[in-house]
Amino acid sequence: MHMRAPLELGGSDLALAEQMSVIARLAEFDSASAWCTMVANNGIGAISEYLDDEGIAEVYAAQPKPIGAAVAAVGGPATPVAGGYKVSGLWRFCSNVHGADWVRCTALVEGDPGHPVMIVVPHEDLQIKPTWRVTGLRGTGSADFILEDTFVPARRTADMRARTQLRGDRDYTRDVGGALAVYEHAAFAIGLARRARTALAESLRNSPDRAQREVVKDEFARVCLEMDAAELLAFSAFGAVDDPEATWSSDPLQGLPAVATYVTELSQRCIALAGRRAGSRALFVPNEFDRLSRDITAALAHALVNDANYARFGEHLIAFGAAPQLASA
Repeated sequence: MHMRAPLELGGSDLALAEQMSVIARLAEFDSASAWCTMVANNGIGAISEYLDDEGIAEVYAAQPKPIGAAVAAVGGPATPVAGGYKVSGLWRFCSNVHGADWVRCTALVEGDPGHPVMIVVPHEDLQIKPTWRVTGLRGTGSADFILEDTFVPARRTADMRARTQLRGDRDYTRDVGGALAVYEHAAFAIGLARRARTALAESLRNSPDRAQREVVKDEFARVCLEMDAAELLAFSAFGAVDDPEATWSSDPLQGLPAVATYVTELSQRCIALAGRRAGSRALFVPNEFDRLSRDITAALAHALVNDANYARFGEHLIAFGAAPQLASA
């Protein structure tokens, strides 16, 4: 949960591709564990990078590795007061909120709607609502929470219009609009697809008659090849962001959200095929295919992996040419 956090604060400061490998591997075994690790990693990572020394001292005071959580969307206004802000609002879908020591979220400065500010609040300041009654990713506890006239001292805030990163070797200031944060979503989807492939292969080995059907072998081979190619695409695209020797034909971040969306959609197709070809095993509950189907559907509902990513990338390709985004180093 501290892969992104800077070395100087006890984190690992791993490259994006290394973080992806960990999240994908976790997702091969348990969806909620992987998702909560993803959110905690992102939450404490940004807190550690953007808060000033006084704020960091407070966050890290109780334990050397505090657990974080984060909400991407804006939930309410931040009213400037002496020494900080008064904040009120509703923030939705905060995964890992029940286990977090600190939560990072975004508010807009009152009177200046174009001025986002990152606010960091302790768990005890949250009014957590029992809203997470869902079909997929049930174990993530992604509940809503309310802040009601909560004072947030300036030391626990960061001006996200300025986006001044104070720690860490990797430049996360480029992550405007979630362009960079989607690497974790791609990794999560990859792990779920691996799990579906493993489960289907096991099911077919236990059902020789079904395994010998030409259409089953054909479909399984095709979806495995597609997922292998998608993994290579995702790991190379996000890995190249950290490669100082890589040269790009245009802004490297433009295509990353589309890559994450594509990988997540393809994972859903892989999981659907696994459930369809698993035979009667997929009828009885509980079963892995049903769980995977619900979890990947929930993952696709996230705002960072939506269809608009394709449209934005298409607009970029039209403007700058449809050549491969990563040129040879």
